[in-house]
Amino acid sequence: MAIKLIIADDAPFILQVTRSLLEGESVDIVAEASDGDEVVKLALEHKPDAIFMDMVMPNKNGVDATREILLQLPETKIIAFSTLDEDLMKDKALAAGCVAYITKPFNRNDLVNSLKEAFADSPEAQL
Repeated sequence: MAIKLIIADDAPFILQVTRSLLEGESVDIVAEASDGDEVVKLALEHKPDAIFMDMVMPNKNGVDATREILLQLPETKIIAFSTLDEDLMKDKALAAGCVAYITKPFNRNDLVNSLKEAFADSPEAQL
């Protein structure tokens, strides 16, 4: 079964690159968001299996959006990504409930491996 996925990033280029890197994988991109408020709204609407979440976005950062989503959708696997390769941001993301942290620029293997690891214990949602 395909993994229902939302991609959240305020940079249209990153949305496009992420979408193209995941082509051919068992992933159904159900929505894209460009800010933290929008990703929360879309997550509650679509109830995705996973979200690729930028940590620095307008209106609500990725850490706060992650916390808000996981309060209502605790089974959702949220994978953080950011240009900030610093321990403090990574620690905040993981403390908020993200299951992985990827530093931009990322590649296809980074995305696919993070999803495989997130769903390693879920045989119904495998790549």
